[in-house]
Amino acid sequence: MKAVVERLRSLNTLMKLALAAGLLAVGAITVYVGASTFLPREDPSLRVSTEITSLYNVVKKPVRLSFRSNYGGIDELNGNLLVVDRHGEAWLLDDQFNAVKQDFQVPTNTGEYQNSAIPYAQLEPYRENWTARAAARFGVRDILVIEQAGKATLYAAYFYWYEEDQCLTVNVAALQLELPGGQTAHPESWQRLYESAPCLGLAEDSGYIWMEDGGGRLIQLDNGQLLLTVGDFGYDGMKSQGVLRPQLDDSDYGKTMLIDPVGGTSRVYTKGHRNPQGLVLTDTGKVYATEHGPVGGDELNLIEEGANYGWPLVSYGRTCIEAGSCADDDGLSGNSRLNWTIGEHAGDYELPIYSWVPSIGISNVISVRGTLFERWKGDLLVSSLKQKTLYRVRLRDGRVVLSEPILNVGQRIRDLIELSDGRVILKPDSNVLFVLEPDISPRANVVAQCSACHTFTRDGDHGIGPNLWNVMDRRIASGQGFEFSESLQMADSNWDRESLRHFLGNPQAFASGSTMAFGMQDPEEIDVAIDFLETLVD
Repeated sequence: MKAVVERLRSLNTLMKLALAAGLLAVGAITVYVGASTFLPREDPSLRVSTEITSLYNVVKKPVRLSFRSNYGGIDELNGNLLVVDRHGEAWLLDDQFNAVKQDFQVPTNTGEYQNSAIPYAQLEPYRENWTARAAARFGVRDILVIEQAGKATLYAAYFYWYEEDQCLTVNVAALQLELPGGQTAHPESWQRLYESAPCLGLAEDSGYIWMEDGGGRLIQLDNGQLLLTVGDFGYDGMKSQGVLRPQLDDSDYGKTMLIDPVGGTSRVYTKGHRNPQGLVLTDTGKVYATEHGPVGGDELNLIEEGANYGWPLVSYGRTCIEAGSCADDDGLSGNSRLNWTIGEHAGDYELPIYSWVPSIGISNVISVRGTLFERWKGDLLVSSLKQKTLYRVRLRDGRVVLSEPILNVGQRIRDLIELSDGRVILKPDSNVLFVLEPDISPRANVVAQCSACHTFTRDGDHGIGPNLWNVMDRRIASGQGFEFSESLQMADSNWDRESLRHFLGNPQAFASGSTMAFGMQDPEEIDVAIDFLETLVD
């Protein structure tokens, strides 16, 4: 047994060295960052992998947490990562992602909501199996850490349930933390700064509480005031019997709210929103919000004080009146009877600067500020739930000039953050984080060159050149579905290191007439390429 343990330890050390050297690629056996646990090969979302993008080869490294963190929020605290789950419990993660439970808890009351006398099916009548799902929507929506003069203020946006009145509100509260550890001697000393009005419940327009449309994203503006997104909770005029709360000035719902943390006052900043789940202040001083559309029409909006963004009167998408069905008796759906410009953003309303059709299930947004991904600096990174994909959005002269899908992580991305060292952290609704870094290893550069013509995934389509999965020891010119040159088809051997070295160095000398016209000049690069090809195996 001792010999087996030592063998595993040696293998684990070699694996970590290989990862550090950039020698392991998609399809190779992988490990969790900061842990020695081998991952199952059959779960591709939990593998260390490299995604090839236009400006970077991005390494995705999964980190397994000792707790599940759905909804909630993440932010940096004194160089470490603070993670809060929807129940309000908090953990501080060091640079190796070891988690330490904190002694404070955001004052949301998920337990009281879960034990409510109101059946979940009544709260959310348009969702099947809501007994298991409704509670997952209630709780903490975001956190924000502001550090100054050796101290930190933690702001939290969260839901609060009033059982007696059978209604809920969106709240923002603040807690003072001591640095460097981030602990507090008074974990219950939260100061509530804001509570939405009115309290939303079943009595409101005979509606219901659709908590997934709750918004709840929080940022600090340059003047020290806070900006909070508040969703419409489904009160869009159809389900709330004609009352368009996002358009009412005396309702906080479907708005962004400006909050003074010193005076404790608040007011409507913008209106006409559905479910803004992302909010960012850029280096240029501009504020952008990402907003869930209905069926189609997720939006990126430039947020300007006093503007009306039109929901639910206009949208590039349409709404389903009940889950699983997008049609009613007039062949339209949801609030189509209210939105006579369905599929168009007409009228005197603020236009989105970009809209995703079909919807990607948009979530949070950040602006790249650091130098680790320097070629992305100033770009927006937008996360998605439905597509499970991270997008890079470049803005020029007030418009979007490109939206590039960076990588699909295989899980719904709820939140993201850029750390002070430039690494990007993605947080899905699970017990995993994904750490993104640029891959600047020699292997990455070689792979980037080859990717112009080839693909490298199991069962992947051919590119200009053949897919290279399982190419090692394969019969030359035997890739199914690709038309090889006659000279390669005449080769009567298998690919091995020697034949690959000859071919990559001078394709025409190896097989005159090959469609690969130019060879690799650097012998070290050739060896790196062959090392990479050896990892592409079943």
